[in-house]
Amino acid sequence: MKLKLFLLSLFCSINLVLLTAQEPFTCEGQYFLSLSPTVTSNSGLYLVEIDPVSGNTVFDPIATSVGATVNAMGYRSTDNFIYGVHPINLNLYRLGQDGVAEFLGVPQGIITNGFAYYAGDITPDGNYLVLLGQSNFNGLAGYLAFVDLNHPNYQVTSMELINPLSGIYDIAFDPFTGDLYGFSTGDARLVKIDPATATITSGFPPQPQVNQVGAVFFDVFGNLFGYGTINDQPTLVGIDKESGLMTSLANGPPSGGEDGCSCPYTIDLQKTVSTDVALPCTEVIYTFIISNGSGVLQTGLQLTDVLPEEFEVLEILSNPFGGIESINDHVFDISGMSVPPGIDSVQVLVEIGQEALGEYQNQAVLTGLPASLQDVVFSDYPETVISPDSTPIFIEPLDITFIEEEYYICPGDFEVLDASLYGVSYLWNDGSEFPIKVLEEPGDYSVTVTSGCDQVVANFSVIQELEYAYLDEQYYICEDEPIVLDVSEYGDIFLWDNGSEEPQKIVNDVGMHAVTVYDGCDVSIIDFEILMEDFFVDIIPESIQIDLGNSTPINAVYYAGDAPVTFSWVDPLEGTLSCQDCLDNVASPLDDVIYTLMMSVENGCVYLDSVEVDVRKDRAVFIPNAISPNGDGVNEYFYVQSKLNNVEVSKMSIFDRWGNLVFMTEDIPVNQESVGWDARYNGEPVQSGVFVYLIELKFVDGFVRQRTGDVTVVR
Repeated sequence: MKLKLFLLSLFCSINLVLLTAQEPFTCEGQYFLSLSPTVTSNSGLYLVEIDPVSGNTVFDPIATSVGATVNAMGYRSTDNFIYGVHPINLNLYRLGQDGVAEFLGVPQGIITNGFAYYAGDITPDGNYLVLLGQSNFNGLAGYLAFVDLNHPNYQVTSMELINPLSGIYDIAFDPFTGDLYGFSTGDARLVKIDPATATITSGFPPQPQVNQVGAVFFDVFGNLFGYGTINDQPTLVGIDKESGLMTSLANGPPSGGEDGCSCPYTIDLQKTVSTDVALPCTEVIYTFIISNGSGVLQTGLQLTDVLPEEFEVLEILSNPFGGIESINDHVFDISGMSVPPGIDSVQVLVEIGQEALGEYQNQAVLTGLPASLQDVVFSDYPETVISPDSTPIFIEPLDITFIEEEYYICPGDFEVLDASLYGVSYLWNDGSEFPIKVLEEPGDYSVTVTSGCDQVVANFSVIQELEYAYLDEQYYICEDEPIVLDVSEYGDIFLWDNGSEEPQKIVNDVGMHAVTVYDGCDVSIIDFEILMEDFFVDIIPESIQIDLGNSTPINAVYYAGDAPVTFSWVDPLEGTLSCQDCLDNVASPLDDVIYTLMMSVENGCVYLDSVEVDVRKDRAVFIPNAISPNGDGVNEYFYVQSKLNNVEVSKMSIFDRWGNLVFMTEDIPVNQESVGWDARYNGEPVQSGVFVYLIELKFVDGFVRQRTGDVTVVR
């Protein structure tokens, strides 16, 4: 992408100056960019160029004031003026190259109620200034307004936006396809707008580094650019209109608001060369890319290039533009060309002279353009920011010594040797004629490299050196379980004694196993000795049955010879064992469970055994249906009884026959008559009769049961 920058920047606050006659611009592919301290500040006109040393934009004032706030700008190809509006009051202005804004009125019929117009561009045919307005109250509502620049009152036709996105501060038409692009600062992504339906679409990825983009515009070759704040730095960026990705090109000055437009409706010329570095007596191809964005056929053009004297033009390889071709040593010329709208190129074959050496650069020239399209265009090298500039090529002598050295390879490895030079031929000692050689075997190699007037030979050697290391390893198989021998940490090429070339080997039996491992030129030979012990751990018995709320001992025996061991219990219920690292244990489970004892031996083996504990959950309780509180010491209290003592009374309530609560207690044990009901109410004995009880029982495992019934008091 190339930058030709004439930027329009808005900075000054002065009264509007009306022109009786304005001077049009000359369309030279320049960019115009409005910049202002605030979004409604008055404007000044600046020429912005790229500093060749710093690579930053440099502002050179052309006029100190345009006398108005101009935004939503577009360049009109039919009269070479810039048109734009005040974003709030919607005054329409026209700008010429003298830097003065002429007031044209307010476009007739434009929607003004709560809408601001910061985004705009002119259609490639020059008929309409297209404005995108968004609501000050709801950023997701808006209109696409078409201002008819041929109408005496600048009549407006508006369409409501479909699928709007917030913060679209500028739009730009592709000069070749007519596609309309914008950038949504709210979504930080490129968008496309269909002018026929006002539908906004975006399949582009977000660009999170973007703070805001207030200006977008195209160059003569259809490349899209933007100006805004990227990572908190005012920046000129290139935008890939296919992928939506952004690339920073140059830093710029800060502003409170900006808007951009460009004049891509002209002729431009780029010059590239097939290689940046070449050799004497070799051939290169120069490509001259001509872009015609004027929209009309341009005839009578002439392309001329005077190359360095050490070069010779051999042939014009392709020329889609016709005309008369002329070649004279280091100069070629094509006159009378007819260049249609679009982009195409001329290709020229050139031979580098035998005496050429060092850096050369030059520019081609395109003449015969209309005065409105700058008369003469010099070629530009698109790989640099500065424009237009010369296209460079560096000529160096034939030298292949950079491959003359000793190369070391190891088993299974290879070295890729790249001897590529532009425009030469190769012949290796094995007959190969490719510049790239894959070195897989040790030995001596040579290559002969020939240019048009020189030949050199390079010789080199490939050496293989191995260093061996011997290791012994010992492992135990535990309870006939297979073991995996893994040698991947030693290298990347493996060869086991059974022929396997995998990094792992599964071993089921005792014995010796050997493997050779290559790590580059380091070779490890490893002998594995596999052993097995008759160790065990055993829990006696294998199953136990207990009642809910009771505990049971768990005992185990083991054998590990003289090897140190450690024990560890697995308790799925958590907290129901008395010990975690002992051999014998006491279990108090509330549910059925399987406990596992792990015995870890110092040699790395782990032995397991398990015991199943079955918990019987007998929830039977006895609740009396009569009491006789007569002082004889028998059946004096109403209370809950249980033979297992695995339950408590969480709540007990007793009511008389009229529903009055005569007794209530909570959280009392069973089998204790003193905490039960003594047939009294408010300290006085109740009369004989039938009473109703409601009892809530809570068992040790958390199970809750409710019991209801009646009890008869007999006196």
